Amino acid sequence: MMAGEDVKAALVRHATLLLDEQGLAGFTGREVARRAGVSHGAPRRYFPTLAALLSAVAATGFADLRARLVAAAPAGAATSNEVSAHNAPGSEVSTHKPAVAGGDSRAGGDSRAGGDSRAGGDSRVGGEPRVALLVLARTYVEFARERPAMFELMFRHDLLEGSGERLREHSTPLFGAVAELVALTGVRETGLAAVDLWAGVHGLAVLASRRALQLITGEAVEDLLERQIRAHLPQNPGPEV
Repeated sequence: MMAGEDVKAALVRHATLLLDEQGLAGFTGREVARRAGVSHGAPRRYFPTLAALLSAVAATGFADLRARLVAAAPAGAATSNEVSAHNAPGSEVSTHKPAVAGGDSRAGGDSRAGGDSRAGGDSRVGGEPRVALLVLARTYVEFARERPAMFELMFRHDLLEGSGERLREHSTPLFGAVAELVALTGVRETGLAAVDLWAGVHGLAVLASRRALQLITGEAVEDLLERQIRAHLPQNPGPEV
């Protein structure tokens, strides 16, 4: 018989796998319990509501995303230090890697994070902070494509609000790291520029996760992301009005 903490961890692990496989539409506490090999009432002893269980699952998604961003960040980038310094205690990173839907990786989400020469300094977006942001944006979109159900859940505040998981502690450091890199570009109105850039990249990630980008444009995600960075972080901004 599993100890209490083992049961809780098993529930989160199987819930994460179920979400990745079936999405929110096929997610039930009863199925999680069945897969974990416990009684159907067991999840409520550790997670009083379904939202609490989903929030624990979402926390593993943020941990996975954070690990990918840290790994992809160019050496010495502020983001690597900023994000890794805010690792949430007890966040289990799922190793489940669903197959990426679609054929050409450039059509639905470029898979060259971290290893492409364009990401290493020969990019059309400009200097080092912009290159780092491009790498992180690409990694963000790739995560959304590889784990669409998890990506959706992580930002379903309508489902997770009040669950007690304090997911803001997971998401805020990610945005803070992006804002820090944006500040290094020298752009005016750093806070607004960071929000606008995040919103643009997140929108592309949502479309990519739902395989909708192919229906809208034949452009590679890399090109779309570069355009976002050039639009929100111009290298030679005009005079302040």
